Amino acid sequence: MQGNKRQISELVIQAAILIFVMVGLTGWSTTSTPFSQAFLQQEPLIITVCPQGPPACQFSKIQEAINAAADGAIIMIGPGIYTENITITKSLTLQGSSTSVTILQSVPGFQDAQGKNPLVTVQSPQGREILLRLRQLLMRSPHPDNQIVGLNIEIPKKVSLTLEQTSWDGRISPVILASSLRRLEVRDSLFRQIGYLFAKGEGLQVEEALVEGNRFLESSGATLFLGGKHLQASNNTVIGERGFCRSGIIFLIEEGGRAELVGNSVSLCGVGMAVGQSGREASLLVQKNWLFANSYNIFIHYGLLLPEGLARLDLRIEDNLIIGGGVGVEMHLSSAEGGNVSLRRNQIVWQRRESLTGDFYSWFAGVRGSRSPFYGNGILLSWSLRREELQGPVKIEINENQIEDNEGWGMAIKLEPELNLCNSLKAEGEEKIFTDPEIIGIGNEFRNNLMGDLCPPDYPWPPGFRKP
Repeated sequence: MQGNKRQISELVIQAAILIFVMVGLTGWSTTSTPFSQAFLQQEPLIITVCPQGPPACQFSKIQEAINAAADGAIIMIGPGIYTENITITKSLTLQGSSTSVTILQSVPGFQDAQGKNPLVTVQSPQGREILLRLRQLLMRSPHPDNQIVGLNIEIPKKVSLTLEQTSWDGRISPVILASSLRRLEVRDSLFRQIGYLFAKGEGLQVEEALVEGNRFLESSGATLFLGGKHLQASNNTVIGERGFCRSGIIFLIEEGGRAELVGNSVSLCGVGMAVGQSGREASLLVQKNWLFANSYNIFIHYGLLLPEGLARLDLRIEDNLIIGGGVGVEMHLSSAEGGNVSLRRNQIVWQRRESLTGDFYSWFAGVRGSRSPFYGNGILLSWSLRREELQGPVKIEINENQIEDNEGWGMAIKLEPELNLCNSLKAEGEEKIFTDPEIIGIGNEFRNNLMGDLCPPDYPWPPGFRKP
């Protein structure tokens, strides 16, 4: 009788686990085809891991379960601390119980053959594609003074990676060490005291990325640096470690690509959001973000890496709240061959001549704490193309913005290569006059900007920029 009860209990537990996993997977969706569909179509095998091992579960070590798992399996990891450095060579889901009770930490002093210390290594000896999903796991270094790598992905362009409801706590930098991924999704995860999410100073190249609902707390270095064709960051929170956070979110859009930055909150970084374009045709939406006290809150540089130096603009910056910092919005449009730019319903206030977080440019020069001559301005337009170099019309539409109480200018044109504000529309020693873009707009409110509202004051600003 007792044996029958045990069998019934085991069947009930297995059924509960199966229901939990299937509900979790089917409830998960992405902007296009979910990775979970690939697992569900294969009717994945479920393998269980717990510290006690059999008979409570099948394995006591995660690596043992990985070795035994078929391609596409789901490994259910029970509560406990697992001190392992694991290697994955197949498509898998690693499913913890929650980030408060399922913990994976590195073996102290571990180093692989290349002298690295990754918590997870992803390889593909046959060169096949891998779909990897980590869910409800806490990943950490075994000691606060021991910095480790999170995931070392050794196969470029072959891995689609999902991190969902994971937690990465201190001394893990980078979280993902890889040159490129096929696809990346990071959802509802916590990153605390992380220096770099990706390789230092290099970013991560992906075909498609969705970063949604995450928290990056006490960030230092470059928090989120992605390049690719389809990039989306929405509803993320980035709070920098003052004086050490170089950037919150950086996107580099490829040819024919689109990027969206929607509903994010970024504060206390050298640059809050920066976007560049490495292809001639690309579009960008920056909408409903909250930016606080970043040296450069929004920094746009189109055509940054184009050999020809020309890019077509399709840019919308709408409904953003920008409070404090050094510069509200800078648009570096020196490489435009035509297109449209729209700034609409943004509120930009309290930009200061002395930024809280140090100079964004000085970070890249290796010097901290210098003061930029451009701080204190609400909107900066950088422009250097001459009329004969312009391939098509550029229309800049600025409507219904509120720009007030800044220590510099409300809106200014910055001419290059001199990088002086408002001194002339002609470069010194040059006969060629800098191109005047077509600037239009209505309903803007410029008030109480210390140096003035519009710079240069004698520029032919449209009536919608002047006080009635």
